[in-house]
Amino acid sequence: MAVGVLVLGVGIAAATFIGLPDASLLAKENPKTTALIEQRASEAREAGRKPRRRQQWVPLSAVSKPAVDAVLISEDASFYLHDGVDTVELARAVGQA
Repeated sequence: MAVGVLVLGVGIAAATFIGLPDASLLAKENPKTTALIEQRASEAREAGRKPRRRQQWVPLSAVSKPAVDAVLISEDASFYLHDGVDTVELARAVGQA
């Protein structure tokens, strides 16, 4: 049974990975819009306001290290302690499923 669950998990992970969009273009150019930009525009329209886009892309090197760390830690508190996959959190998520 454990082998079946493992095979199923690997299959689901593989299917999810295959279905991800190609992100290689992001290394070369910034996106025209993001989900957050679209959400804010929709909220402005719903409130009867004209959406304003005031964005300016900056390289990561222009963002302070404390700001980068704050975002990373808010998303993954142990980001700097693992090699890309937090196995503790992964096991916890599997246990809750």
